[in-house]
Amino acid sequence: MPTPAGHDVLTGLLITTALAAAPPIGEGTHALFMRSATQARVPVLGERPGASEAWVLVEVGAANPEGAPARQTPCAVRMMGAGEQASVRLAPGFVEAMGTKQTHFDLTADEDGWSVEVDLGTDHIGYEPTHTQGAIPRRADDRAVRDHEGDGHPGGTVIIDVPIFGEMEIYIAQRARSSLHGRLARDGTLEGGIAGHELEQRTLAATHPLMRISPRMRTDPDRSVWWMVPVPADTTCATIADRACAIRGPGPGCPDGLADAQP
Repeated sequence: MPTPAGHDVLTGLLITTALAAAPPIGEGTHALFMRSATQARVPVLGERPGASEAWVLVEVGAANPEGAPARQTPCAVRMMGAGEQASVRLAPGFVEAMGTKQTHFDLTADEDGWSVEVDLGTDHIGYEPTHTQGAIPRRADDRAVRDHEGDGHPGGTVIIDVPIFGEMEIYIAQRARSSLHGRLARDGTLEGGIAGHELEQRTLAATHPLMRISPRMRTDPDRSVWWMVPVPADTTCATIADRACAIRGPGPGCPDGLADAQP
């Protein structure tokens, strides 16, 4: 039986060997699910919990000892937290307008296997940050404001349906930056938590006066999770949730092992 000193040497040798090899993350198509939780401070109502659930197609490139490059394409985003009587959804074309993103899965060997970190970068929705030195515009007529999804309205369009008021639209500018952290399992699946580094949103305009507010928002890492599994190469945005959930089984995004996603 190895002595404590011998165990430390063996562990060090195993980690050193792992560091010299490429991590066992599979090259090819993967399905990524993210639940990003938030807290919003709304006048009169106080703190209101919310979240967004996103499905993303990820094409992972060839791994090297430091990790693997990846290209991410958003497929669907579902907004949560509006309450039992209300619903919130993104306008048609909102998700597609976000476009693909190049990222990198940074993987580090340790005595338990591999840890993973992914910097998702900064998303600027509804405005051009080079015109504002990174600040969020406050008015719809600001020259930095952009029509995000091309629907003729300033910023990005969010649709809110409240029975007593009907369907309303708000037009937003948003800056958000987050990263993923977690573990790579031996079967090639990954999972972990989400760290929010920046989150600021400004309501530029709205179709109803009650909606012309800009709640103070912050990320809620304790309720934020993600996971990723390899899927067949011919997986599309239309099939990503069903295929991922068939592999993953019951859990976040997959109640009873069935897909729970909206375009």
